Amino acid sequence: MPFLLPRVIKIVINPTLKALGTAELTELRTQIINEIQNRINADNNLQNQITLVSGSLVTEIQDRINTDNNLQNQITLVSGSLTTEIQNRTNVDNNLQNQITLVSGSLTTEIQNRISEDNNLQNQITLVSGSLVTEIQDRINTDNNL
Repeated sequence: MPFLLPRVIKIVINPTLKALGTAELTELRTQIINEIQNRINADNNLQNQITLVSGSLVTEIQDRINTDNNLQNQITLVSGSLTTEIQNRTNVDNNLQNQITLVSGSLTTEIQNRISEDNNLQNQITLVSGSLVTEIQDRINTDNNL
């Protein structure tokens, strides 16, 4: 405190100002004590604010961690649901494909059976037609003979 040294020297050198110097020293002492108390109060206030902000930050960080965990849980849940849905759709697709294959096989068999039956029917028609031609010719011949 270099600014105090000249005052102290004045008080010591000039004894007539002793009373005034003592009053100044008392006032200076009071100011220093007040300043120290003000600094202590300001430090305590600052510490309280730091503690409050620190608590708020801890709460905010924990809230964000909880939010992130909730989002991760939701992502996991949705991912599981999507996996299940994809598997279900794959199963449905496979079932449809199997049914299409079965129906296609049945249709192919039915078509082959109908073609076969049509061929049999055509053969029978040809046979009956031939028999009719023969019958007609036989009757014509019989009629001519009579």
